Amino acid sequence: MAVTKIRSRWVSGLLEFFGVTAGTTVLKITESGIEANVTGNVTGNLTGNVTGNITGALSGGETNPTVAIIAGEAIANGDLVYPSGYDATSGKIKVSKADANASNPARVAWFVAPAAIENAAAGIVVGAYELTGQDTNSATAVGDPVYLSDATAGAWALTAPATAGDSIQQVGVVTVKSATVGKVLLMPFYSKGVTLPAS
Repeated sequence: MAVTKIRSRWVSGLLEFFGVTAGTTVLKITESGIEANVTGNVTGNLTGNVTGNITGALSGGETNPTVAIIAGEAIANGDLVYPSGYDATSGKIKVSKADANASNPARVAWFVAPAAIENAAAGIVVGAYELTGQDTNSATAVGDPVYLSDATAGAWALTAPATAGDSIQQVGVVTVKSATVGKVLLMPFYSKGVTLPAS
């Protein structure tokens, strides 16, 4: 069935969207969530986008924040980053690669870059992101924690830093254990860092 026009109406205290030609309901918004009942291409869009995005927004607001930024240096796909400044021209924060090294404990990770961003270019960063094609074979099991690296800026590691003054920040977990197709779910926006004492 081709839906050429969409109208809405209140029915028993809820909002319904329906196809005008046959009166077929394509979407219901209720107190308990979203119900979709459509055909063809609309089904795919509503199921993927409406059920996923709108239901998530209705049930608890933004669950994976997306922030428009300016890169303070060249950022690679999957790099862990932190707010390193502010760009007055664009009105956006600048981000640089996070680092657990003791030289600057304030550089704990806040976001992940889902795509590469050139130095000084605009881009986006997110609060959570799953990296694929990773070597996670040395993990004990799926669910093992991963930490912000103190050796490579922007990177994660399977072992926590142990040097005095370093920051220990669990930034995610292993979701697939493999030497070639491993996966790591990074969630720096929802994590906290602890600085190791100097002595």
